[in-house]
Amino acid sequence: MAEVRRLVRGESDRLRIGHFASTMQDYLGPALKVLRGTHPKLKIKMLDQTPAEMIAALRRGEIDLALTAYGAEALSHDFYTHKLATVPSVVVLPFDHQLASQKQISISQLRNESFVAVPDDVAPGKNQKVVHLCREFGKFRPRFVSIGKPVSVIKAHMTMVNERAIALSPAYISYLAVPNAVMIPVAEKGATWDLFVVWQRGKTAGPLRTLLDVLQTKSKAPQRSL
Repeated sequence: MAEVRRLVRGESDRLRIGHFASTMQDYLGPALKVLRGTHPKLKIKMLDQTPAEMIAALRRGEIDLALTAYGAEALSHDFYTHKLATVPSVVVLPFDHQLASQKQISISQLRNESFVAVPDDVAPGKNQKVVHLCREFGKFRPRFVSIGKPVSVIKAHMTMVNERAIALSPAYISYLAVPNAVMIPVAEKGATWDLFVVWQRGKTAGPLRTLLDVLQTKSKAPQRSL
């Protein structure tokens, strides 16, 4: 609580950031480079967390800022939120899948596939988003298979490959190296995901303000396409 009060007063000398490892290259990496140049004495703590862990950490005041694609709607009631990017979708497939050699995949081609189910206590709303994309662009309701509660995004995809299931995910996960899997762009340009930055309400400390300014400037720039 003392740290939260210091942050509210704008006095914090450290910044705690919850994020997906896969968001580093396009988003956090360039912004942190600027931040370290303007605030060289700032202590930065990076936490690679699941979306549910970020939500819980924000509510407990354990992190100051999070980058997430899930749960931002609910968080907007208690925290400041800003949409950083709208990113396309990719399909994650076993490397020997019959569609694995295609340049693009239409969602309608996935009608007979089994989709990996992500527990809501890991990524709130992920399954519902997949259902929405399949219904809107493929005109079918996806069939889900459970792989339990994964300990990491990579482990989840490794289990998915072993179960011969597939995943529909935001394109920023393309930076992850998943053994025996391929990631192929979705053909439908409207099949997108929103990436949000979420931070604590109250007075925004100098370093946090700098980071937010850089991230928001990035959000106005043209987005990288696959």
